[in-house]
Amino acid sequence: MKTLGCVIAVLVVLVGASPAEAASGAQVGIQDDAWLLHGPGTLESRLDELDRLGVDVVRYTVRWDVVARQRPATARDPRDLAYDWGSVDSVLRGLRRHGIQPLVTLYGTPRWANGGLASNWAPTEGQLFGDFARATATRYSWVRLWSIWNEPNKRSGSARRRRLHTSGSS
Repeated sequence: MKTLGCVIAVLVVLVGASPAEAASGAQVGIQDDAWLLHGPGTLESRLDELDRLGVDVVRYTVRWDVVARQRPATARDPRDLAYDWGSVDSVLRGLRRHGIQPLVTLYGTPRWANGGLASNWAPTEGQLFGDFARATATRYSWVRLWSIWNEPNKRSGSARRRRLHTSGSS
């Protein structure tokens, strides 16, 4: 009798269940910086492919250590001659042209900002990163989605060991 009651309960739930539907605000997104920058064909053909796939959002990493290999004189000014926005401009402006929303992740400390260490080490002064973030946000004022450093950071060891633990961000 208990089994029959369970079967009836399951049938009631199944009959009353409505079909699953996608959330109206769901977006399709990808991240593949290497493919965007160096994949087959041209950047435009790769952006066309994203259009064909129905991609709404692309997460793209802006590498501070690549954009600012030399220390800028006026770090908050995106027009400072130390900044090289070349490939960033190409990708972000291409995404915009295609109506694809970028989610920009800022990552990678230049050696001049962290005492000569690798790019996954924190800057010696937080203001240095803040100035770069400001310059980037000013240059790409139309970007609405931002993140920093990709992975949660955690302290380990002494203050001198300020390595940011990331898992292969590029």
